[in-house]
Amino acid sequence: AHDARAEGGEHASIAELIDASIRPPLQERMEAIKELIAGVVAAVSKQEESQHHVMTQLLAFFSRLATKGESLKNRLASFESDYQGEIEDCVHDFDEACAASEQKMSNFKEKIEDAAHYEALEELKKQAFDQLNEMEQHYREHSSSVLGIHGRYPEKVDEVVREQTELFCQDLGLALEPPEAEEGVEPTECEEGAPLR
Repeated sequence: AHDARAEGGEHASIAELIDASIRPPLQERMEAIKELIAGVVAAVSKQEESQHHVMTQLLAFFSRLATKGESLKNRLASFESDYQGEIEDCVHDFDEACAASEQKMSNFKEKIEDAAHYEALEELKKQAFDQLNEMEQHYREHSSSVLGIHGRYPEKVDEVVREQTELFCQDLGLALEPPEAEEGVEPTECEEGAPLR
């Protein structure tokens, strides 16, 4: 006959044997599993916080870029509107001056037709030619003004685009090359050492 108590040695019962031989290593394994689970939870939590931080930074970055994109669009629209407005104002002023000049010439024509004396006719003729000279000068000034507005356009476009590009560069960690100096124009010391604007 097999005596189980003989195998149990000093332990009076199976429960004591389990408590003495099995429970301590089992408890160690349970503690190790708890520590492992706690470590995994902490690592996952840290990873989630890190991902949240990265995503927050990315969203903020793209939000800044979107804001700058909208600003660029508005600035270009404003610039184009100002340019067109300047041209329209110039043309409007010219049209008004032309209408006034034409009215003066029409008045001279009526006075010349009604003139009764040679001296009065000569004076009116002189005034009419002076008015024609004024009209010619006004045409020249108008042409110069319009050409000046159109001539400044490319340089102003470059300034606006460069200004807006520099705003993007700040967020992208980029830098623009200095603008090219005009041919025959030496940059001053201030321009050579000046930071990008």
